[in-house]
Amino acid sequence: MKYWLLILSCFLFLKKSMGQNNTLLKTGHSYYDYAYNEIVGMICSEKSNDQDFKKAVFFMENAYFDGQLDGAYFEHSIQKMASLCQVVTIDQGALLDYPYADSTNILKNWALYRIFSDTLQIVNAPGDTIPISNGFSYDFDDIWGNKQWENTFVSKLIETGKGNCHSLPFLYKILAYETGAKAYLALAPNHIYIKGRSEKSGMYNTELTSASFPVDAWLMASGYIHLSAIRSGIYMDTLTQKQELCLILFDLLKGYERKYGLESGLPFLTQANEFILRTFPKYVNAMIMKSELLKIQYDHAPNVNEKKQYFAQLQENTKRLYTLGYRRMPEEMYEAWIKELQNNKDKYANPNFIGNLPKNH
Repeated sequence: MKYWLLILSCFLFLKKSMGQNNTLLKTGHSYYDYAYNEIVGMICSEKSNDQDFKKAVFFMENAYFDGQLDGAYFEHSIQKMASLCQVVTIDQGALLDYPYADSTNILKNWALYRIFSDTLQIVNAPGDTIPISNGFSYDFDDIWGNKQWENTFVSKLIETGKGNCHSLPFLYKILAYETGAKAYLALAPNHIYIKGRSEKSGMYNTELTSASFPVDAWLMASGYIHLSAIRSGIYMDTLTQKQELCLILFDLLKGYERKYGLESGLPFLTQANEFILRTFPKYVNAMIMKSELLKIQYDHAPNVNEKKQYFAQLQENTKRLYTLGYRRMPEEMYEAWIKELQNNKDKYANPNFIGNLPKNH
């Protein structure tokens, strides 16, 4: 039933918007129009090949840079890392003691993990090595993009080798698609991480901010993931391809907000955010933006009756967030949470999954 409701939602949205403007939505900024229309088209398509995560990320970041992002360099960098992943997969294959049908997928994800976390070298002879990858590191400077929104971008991670809980899992997901590795994005408060599955040990977590495989207990150790949030599915669940694209579409809206403001972009942001919520009804960030937009509409409502309507919607949205288990996590608590894992990897490590991996590398 949900499947057909989504198709109907997309059809009605496209028909209504195209009838008005011959495009989905008009922002007055062509790169945002193009990126928005392309990503929405991917979400509405029922062909998985059309749902291109890498292209969606590029469209989103390129819009923020007013079309100035170097697409050739972006593509070349990703293909270089994907090729390196193939080399590492072959190299590590003989070291994997794992007699299960998903061994190739375990190897591919292990190769991706090593590209992110290790310095990889070609050994020509004893004492003669050539570095081919230095891995990536977590950048604690402006992790929210408050100073510069592009600090959350994959293109910044590729350029500098430093990223955060946004750009690191996004790049991992891009490379998973490129290499055929099965990996899923998952959400925690203010956080994105990677989930995978092993036939031997079940679901496991890959945390790129600390280069580790933590158990679920670490995710809950922050105190900001209530059992109701897990039961409702807003946190710690694997995302579908359409939901993953909704994360990128939301980033497009946040970039637009950063450049032009909530009030000036109110019509575009409201309609676009509602599209995200029709596709991904339990996406916390979109629900929070809905409250922010309703507050602006309430403040500018021309009469008492409209104010009452906006206030009622705001109350309903806030109540739903709370019922789903959302609790606001302060920025300083988030940073402490991330550092706790970095300083105590062994305490939170998943021994069942780590036992699957090559013993020597």
